[in-house]
Amino acid sequence: MSAEPQETKAAPPAGAQLFDNIAQSYEHSTGGSTRAIARQILELESLRNLFDAPHDAVVLDNACGTGIVAEEIINRCRRQSSGGVGGVGGVVPEIRAADPVEKMVAACAAKFSSLGVTDRCSAAVMPGERLTFADGTFSHSITNMGLMFYTDAAVGARELHRTLRPGGVAVVTTWAQLGQVDDILYPAQQRARPGAELIKMPIEPRWFDPAQVEACLRNDGGFADVKVELRKAYYAAPTADDLGDQLLELFGMFSKTWTEEEKASFGQAVRSLTPTVTVPCTQVDGSSGYGVPVTAIVVICTK
Repeated sequence: MSAEPQETKAAPPAGAQLFDNIAQSYEHSTGGSTRAIARQILELESLRNLFDAPHDAVVLDNACGTGIVAEEIINRCRRQSSGGVGGVGGVVPEIRAADPVEKMVAACAAKFSSLGVTDRCSAAVMPGERLTFADGTFSHSITNMGLMFYTDAAVGARELHRTLRPGGVAVVTTWAQLGQVDDILYPAQQRARPGAELIKMPIEPRWFDPAQVEACLRNDGGFADVKVELRKAYYAAPTADDLGDQLLELFGMFSKTWTEEEKASFGQAVRSLTPTVTVPCTQVDGSSGYGVPVTAIVVICTK
């Protein structure tokens, strides 16, 4: 079955401008946490058949960003086929990546080209609420840290169900807790601007609640078989100082209207708080670093 998409245009979803701004440095801005969760969900028993028979799989990397999930699937298939020593051979599944942000899709498409998989994998600009794929296209569907940015998550959940084959598996993740926000950015802002309203993240509070995420997939999406897990990872950098710099770079856009004194005070607070909450950890590239714990909600849906 061909799963070639047609690109669609739609109004940018919540957070789209943020992702457009950080597309070129997306993974750096996430501290590797999104990739760390992607690797964990690919270890799920529910996705085992994706790697047992990749030639039979058709995968949707939904809200794909720069294609982290797709890249991890491709690399895992290649390691598996070469006995865990890497390489460029081996069968990879058919992968369709979709995202509403053009710069993200361009980065994902470039990644497919560099990996030499354009015969099996493609990327298209497409909002999750308006997937142009036929009913029952995908054997596996993964939406890693994307549903919470949808303009209409209920419609997006139904689209996941519609495009999944009977017996297929959809995995959806959101964040339950972000240590870099709760333990560094918010306390730093309270020091710099006591009494002021805290920076609003482009994520509604309901997406941090496992029960509400489950309800969206079950009640709005129409999935009857739904399981929820929590997974731990780190927002990480080589050093605590580097981590503080990452946060200041990422959240500088939220402080544009502050006074210079407030900005300076905020920067000082971030740099003083960061070493007190970071812990030694292993970064996604295997090197040693320092990180702040984060927790992901993982929802596993079978159609």
